[in-house]
Amino acid sequence: MIRIAIFVFLSLSLYAVNLEDFIELSLRNETNLIKENEILKANNEKDKALSAYFPSISLESAYNANNGDVFIDRAKESLYAVFSLSYIIYDGGKREAQFKGAKSMQNLALLNSQFTKQNTVYKACVLYFNYLSLEKIISASKAKENFLQNSLNNAQKMFLAGLKSKEEFESIKAVYHQSKIERMKNELKLNEIEKEIFILSKERLVPSKISSLQEPKYHSTDSIEVKIAREEENLAKLNLDIARSKFYPTFYIQNNYGFYQNNFDFSIPNTLPPFAINFVDRYFKRHSQNNQFIIAMQWKIFDFKLRSSELENSRLDFYSKKLQTRLNERKNKAELEYSLKELQVLKEQISALELNLDASNLSFESIDKKYKSGLKSLNDYLKALDDKFNSISRLELAKNEYEIAKARYYFLAGLDIRERIQR
Repeated sequence: MIRIAIFVFLSLSLYAVNLEDFIELSLRNETNLIKENEILKANNEKDKALSAYFPSISLESAYNANNGDVFIDRAKESLYAVFSLSYIIYDGGKREAQFKGAKSMQNLALLNSQFTKQNTVYKACVLYFNYLSLEKIISASKAKENFLQNSLNNAQKMFLAGLKSKEEFESIKAVYHQSKIERMKNELKLNEIEKEIFILSKERLVPSKISSLQEPKYHSTDSIEVKIAREEENLAKLNLDIARSKFYPTFYIQNNYGFYQNNFDFSIPNTLPPFAINFVDRYFKRHSQNNQFIIAMQWKIFDFKLRSSELENSRLDFYSKKLQTRLNERKNKAELEYSLKELQVLKEQISALELNLDASNLSFESIDKKYKSGLKSLNDYLKALDDKFNSISRLELAKNEYEIAKARYYFLAGLDIRERIQR
């Protein structure tokens, strides 16, 4: 009853998927969503940098009240509003470098998102192929256990009948339990893969359909890591341009237009002559407006080598990024060439292991018959049985390694693995 309940629970909590569906589910995980948010953030930063090409408009407004003894030329109360429009004409190329840098950051966000997706697809392939391969190995282990169980039962009957020694019976028993332990260890590894599948895809999935990838050929393409290194080098170059721009003056224009309302809190005597009344009324305006136009230059001449230090750091950073790009390019080319050679060796290994499996099957069939007839020893039988199922395991591992090597090649080449799945 307990076994039935466990089976029903697993049936409800796990569902089978093929490789394509598993990849699509894995691409919806939080890691990829975070990278997509970083793309949106980079887009906003680009828009922010673009705004530097446009003039800025600001409004300043205030109410001011003076109490106590106040000079006659100072208003007791005043209210004003000033509109300012300013625009940078030239800043040594800083504005252009910042905008290009924002575009470079946008490209980096896109490349990092692509890298995360490709890495997710590669991980999904590794888990998928490992799961199916381990399932076959476990199935072979169970078949081996059945052989040993039958042999153990026969040995026990013959031992009780006095036809076999206790040593032979105990030897088969020990091998049987050792085989059982190996199978349980593999089942534990399978559970670990199921755990990783759940972490990657957020779902409790079981790979169900045997899939394979297309045979790769050499492609003179670059991995996403190389493209990222090149973009980081470009960004470092732009940061160097920004550091250089600080040695140049900044030219800008500004226009200020203000409205003023003042209360001087005094009255003009009627006894004053007309020209004096006009002067006081003109000088102590209660309502006024003003327009101010400015063409200005700002140039930092000396700052105790602050700009020089920033420039040197930017230059060193650019040089480091340049070296990193060259290293990544050389590394990627070498890894692609090695990966192709690895695929050739694995292909030959699979062919050799298939021949070895055929030979092991024939050898076991022959020794099994002779052992049952008393013409072969127990050691010969156990060795032939072990060779047979070890050949199955080695072949499955080689096939699994071959599929993973193909996925790794496409990952290194910067190619979409999903488009190389054979359907």
